[in-house]
Amino acid sequence: WVTPWMGVVLADWWRRGRKADVANLANYSGLASGWQGLVALVVGFIVSMPFQTSSYGYELNANFPWLPIGVWSDELHYADIAFIVGFVVAFGLYWVLGKKSTQEA
Repeated sequence: WVTPWMGVVLADWWRRGRKADVANLANYSGLASGWQGLVALVVGFIVSMPFQTSSYGYELNANFPWLPIGVWSDELHYADIAFIVGFVVAFGLYWVLGKKSTQEA
């Protein structure tokens, strides 16, 4: 969950002009509802699960052979790439959902 969360935080920081207003750090009234961030975090985490090199990742691969863990783990010598996948998916999804919410407002 950490890297999908970081993907959302980094995308939000980038969208806000790469600045942090320390004076308003505890002023939560200006924040949006946050559903976009929550959706991006959950989807990023779920999509990353088949890429885990863990007993759960192997169980997913055994039950659903079309999932990519078997291919990736063999080619990458059992490297765990779930954190990269989770970050990229969460970042991209939050970026797209954030643009749509600003266009609607």
